[in-house]
Amino acid sequence: EEDTPAGVLEGQLSRATKERRWKAVMEAQAEITGKINRERIGSTARVLIEGYDDERGMWAGRSAHEAPEVDGSVWVRSDAPLTVGQFVDARITDADVYDLIAQTV
Repeated sequence: EEDTPAGVLEGQLSRATKERRWKAVMEAQAEITGKINRERIGSTARVLIEGYDDERGMWAGRSAHEAPEVDGSVWVRSDAPLTVGQFVDARITDADVYDLIAQTV
């Protein structure tokens, strides 16, 4: 990784090898994350609302399972207005590789 002691050691792998390995790891991780997300469908999560996306028509949030700036989001549909910083209980209705779709309960 850049800016680490290992990043400047002699005998570095070629850029092509690094990219190939990175791609393989990312593909494997996508399979794992997608499976975990699909297993969450039907469950209820406490979600912190972080904002609203006009294009999606949904609220963006995260539960205790999603780290900020690292993991996907929980996209929440709600019949009632929500506010940023509010916690809501939401039933997970769908999932993709990184994000979840939920409906407030």
